[in-house]
Amino acid sequence: MKHDFPLVVAGLLLSTFALAEQTPPNRTAKDQAPATVPIATSPKDPLITRAVALMNANQLLTADAFAAQVQAPQPGPIALIPGGHTPLTGREIARRAAAGYLRAGWIFQCTKCGQWHTNFAGGYAVAKDTVVTAHHVMQPPENMKPGAGYPILVRGDSEVLPVTAVLADDAAMDAIILRVGASDLHPLPLGSDVQVGDSVWCLSDPRGERGYFSSGIVNRFVARAPNDPRRQRINVSTDWAPGSSGSAVLDAAGNVVGHVGTIRALFSKPPTHSPDSKAGSPAPSTTGTAMNLHEAIPAKSILTLIPR
Repeated sequence: MKHDFPLVVAGLLLSTFALAEQTPPNRTAKDQAPATVPIATSPKDPLITRAVALMNANQLLTADAFAAQVQAPQPGPIALIPGGHTPLTGREIARRAAAGYLRAGWIFQCTKCGQWHTNFAGGYAVAKDTVVTAHHVMQPPENMKPGAGYPILVRGDSEVLPVTAVLADDAAMDAIILRVGASDLHPLPLGSDVQVGDSVWCLSDPRGERGYFSSGIVNRFVARAPNDPRRQRINVSTDWAPGSSGSAVLDAAGNVVGHVGTIRALFSKPPTHSPDSKAGSPAPSTTGTAMNLHEAIPAKSILTLIPR
């Protein structure tokens, strides 16, 4: 799934949201949704009903307007909160992770069935009006009818929040910073003091399984290009799957040390000879997964996108 986080298959890594009461004054007619948005059939998902109401009230950025801002972000002030230093219990980390968590993605009209769908992964608040997620999470769905899609975020089970601006975006880093039509999010602090062996936690919705919380440790740091913050990664042993992308990885003090990027499978090496095989018979054509590498984008890199 293009804007859910990618998996590695057969040994290869695949390419890998308070409603606003009026249209923001800096938004042009081109940025606004059409006057009304028809729906092919009555939606079963109540989120679609709420999102369509926002569309018809011109509260959502169109796909074209969003794409233009991704190409030319509109930087603005971000009121980050200070990092924590006091170790927390697991239940407190889980509570904070849940409070700062949002679903991020799209409502869109499908090219195959003509109906409206939603597609979400994860994101997290870093200020009362600002959310960070993975760049690939906010890429338009492959089956979206051209122009018939709107980026949104969802807080809790049913509160649809509009994306009002793209503050920063970096595809190579796999990070995007979004201004949201809300002023009462529960931000998580960004922390860069993390070392191999530190305990970490992650709350996400893998494969749509809501609120899955797991723990692990920092396994290693990966630098794909020396001194380039866009290409730095962290391997951790918390669990995630498609649908987890963009979700925060937290340390023992509740600081975000990164967010979910990818998962890469390491496969067992095919045996060249089996004691049970006859001479000259071919080696087995399939291999099992030896382990999975969970790769996160470090908060230290994300901080380079935020004016200090």
